[in-house]
Amino acid sequence: MRYLFYYRSNGALIFKYKDDFGKHITHRYIFYSFKEALKLFREQYGLKYKKIQIKKLNEEDKK
Repeated sequence: MRYLFYYRSNGALIFKYKDDFGKHITHRYIFYSFKEALKLFREQYGLKYKKIQIKKLNEEDKK
């Protein structure tokens, strides 16, 4: 299963990706909407047509 966690910090949208195969990616997008950033992230990392569970992190989950 693939998971993408995201949150906003200091005006940036931060994505933390992980999957069951051991792949971990952390990427920051500045001046992008969530929809635009998600589209770019999927294209950049070859996840365009893959199923991903997306969850928003709360303040206490970011640590």
